[in-house]
Amino acid sequence: MKKSLLTCVLLLLCTTMAQAQQKVYIQLNDTTIERYVWDVVDITFQKDDYELESSAPASTEAVDLGLSVKWAPINLTATTTNPDYAGVTFTHFGWGDVTGINMTDNLRYFPVTHPTANIVNNSSYDIAQKLWGDKWRLPTDKEMQDLIDKCEWTWTQDDEGNWGYLVEGNDNSIFLPAGGQRLLEEIQDAQNKGFYWTGVYNKQDDETAFSLSFNETGQPSLEALKRYYGLLIRPVYGDEGLEVELAIEMLHCNEDNVSIYLDEADFRATYTLTGDADKAGEYGVLYGKSTVSLQYGGSCKKVVGSGSLDMGTNTAVFSLTDLDEETSYKARPYVLVDDIPVYGDEVVFKTASRFPEPNYVDMGGGVYWAEWDMGAQSSNDLGLYFGWGDTSGDMTSTRPADYAPGFTGTSIAGTEFDVAHVKWGKGWRMPTFADFEELFSNCTQVRETRMTSTGTSISGYCLTSKKTGNSIFFPAAGYYSGTQSAEFNRYIYYWTAEIESDGTLPVLCRWTASGPVSRPNYKYIRSLIRAVYDKSSSPSVTPKNAVDLGLSVKWAQFNLGAKSATEAGYYIAWADTAEPEDGDYSKTSHIHYHNGAYDDLGKTFNANDNYEWDAARKIWGSTWRVPTQSEMSELWTECTWTWTDNYNKSNVAGFIVKGPSGKSIFLPACGWKTGSTGRLQQDGRYGAYWTSSLNLRNTDYGLNLQFSANSDPTDVNANPMPGIYREYGLTIRPVCP
Repeated sequence: MKKSLLTCVLLLLCTTMAQAQQKVYIQLNDTTIERYVWDVVDITFQKDDYELESSAPASTEAVDLGLSVKWAPINLTATTTNPDYAGVTFTHFGWGDVTGINMTDNLRYFPVTHPTANIVNNSSYDIAQKLWGDKWRLPTDKEMQDLIDKCEWTWTQDDEGNWGYLVEGNDNSIFLPAGGQRLLEEIQDAQNKGFYWTGVYNKQDDETAFSLSFNETGQPSLEALKRYYGLLIRPVYGDEGLEVELAIEMLHCNEDNVSIYLDEADFRATYTLTGDADKAGEYGVLYGKSTVSLQYGGSCKKVVGSGSLDMGTNTAVFSLTDLDEETSYKARPYVLVDDIPVYGDEVVFKTASRFPEPNYVDMGGGVYWAEWDMGAQSSNDLGLYFGWGDTSGDMTSTRPADYAPGFTGTSIAGTEFDVAHVKWGKGWRMPTFADFEELFSNCTQVRETRMTSTGTSISGYCLTSKKTGNSIFFPAAGYYSGTQSAEFNRYIYYWTAEIESDGTLPVLCRWTASGPVSRPNYKYIRSLIRAVYDKSSSPSVTPKNAVDLGLSVKWAQFNLGAKSATEAGYYIAWADTAEPEDGDYSKTSHIHYHNGAYDDLGKTFNANDNYEWDAARKIWGSTWRVPTQSEMSELWTECTWTWTDNYNKSNVAGFIVKGPSGKSIFLPACGWKTGSTGRLQQDGRYGAYWTSSLNLRNTDYGLNLQFSANSDPTDVNANPMPGIYREYGLTIRPVCP
């Protein structure tokens, strides 16, 4: 049987190389036509002129099974006036093929390589609609699933001896023959299996579309098949319903869905409509505090979209307002379909704190520097503008006496007028001008432009420490005098805590290409503030954000006891919660070694939510804890590990660990400590990180991740967790849910 739909008639062929002997090859599916060029005068390709014919049942014959649509009493069959197929009755059709006779296995003919929509009710591709007209069409996957779920299915034979299923509902029935499937010209599994197309393609693999699939013994189900398979078609009768898919994502937030705003949050909602879009009415987003039920017409709030929704994918951005600061909320999209609400999944989010505490950054000087400005939400965002001595960020007065009233000293650092000390406490304070000078002397700087969370372009200086390799960004946000902005995107201005030497004006630091310049100015000038942290004030820094690597738990940005990713942090014995004060890591000094044996702490020392011996929970609090063996193994096997001898130009060696999410953490090779003197071993060559799990083969050992530059996570025979004596001092990288 011929498979080409094109007839060779004429095509003028010319050649300027009369002496050359050339041939024309025409490759068809089943043969190759070969001719010398001078034997061919013309070749023309034109579309075959033929009709596909099929008799449609009357609308009154549509069978009501008590479902959303009525079903045809018979399968779609067709004949054609094409002379190549004279006398052939077609029963199996490729998905989207309205010619009815396409038997190729080339996907581009069914109907296109990458469809962007379903073909239900599309007469260009829905053969049931094209041939039968009226309200006949291909069923959707939901309508086919209703047929499966809501009807009674009985395997039997019809009057002509064909095997298949009698499908009953609402005291009516239809019979679906087990007609098999066609691949190229061969029909397979007839009388044993049945396959019927829907008009819905598979979004996860658009080379396939959904079909009804059944056999004698199996439960009928939906199956995704290649679109070139020839399947049976049982049309349905009725207006197409509306199917809606809803999704929502938060905008202008950090990775933990914390808004950058104090009293509002922005969301992008996506509404994907398949079917009769006229059935879609009001749409929008419902929201409320975490204890509120998000039901249309309930006590929650809503924001309504403007305009109407169309077929396909619609997006809209909504601002949820009148929220409380630092409060948990939830939101969900909705759309009314025939006045009945259809909902998407709920998203939990939180409004910002006015002064979220940042991570410490070690720039190699006598203080740590805040990762971002007072009142900012991230390192790229702008903070609040403060007059000198204002701890609210709200004052706009131009009267100097309104700022730090009654203060007579030379520095407000650590006082009631120091906003960093007031909001964050501990060792936080406003910097001195000497702190800025020290920072500049320890760093290289590069002028660069960044984008804030709200899409504002901001210029500034990125400073990178020559000692630690860490970087921080200072935006050129200018300043305010009252409510008037000046120098935005030109100069960097930051308040110091100091009064100038003559005791009159506070010192404002203006940053230039040559470094910080002292610029005493009036107290009412509103500028940014970048806090510093005295290194002697705290032995440990808690990371504010865990890193979601795409695993079962999130991982800390740095080690327990460290203040940056390149530091080792604490060296702690297994199931201990602090470094030994005397530096003794010998067995006899171990907290869990008594009477010549180790204490029995079970398979893991933090089982059943008992964190008495979990150093991460003890020191960092919240939900931080030491990882289990399975969590550490997941990190080893599910991530990409890349060794470096000079992480971020810090001269620190270790592994960059990139997770399935695309985000990364760095595990420095910090070695371990042993013996009564706490001798550090293999620093810079090996990494050794505790898990909370015991080595059950040798209970003197706790299990630990151990690696070197030669470690290969892809080696299935390697043992990255060999275990080591419990009293040894190892580093810890905490995890949280």
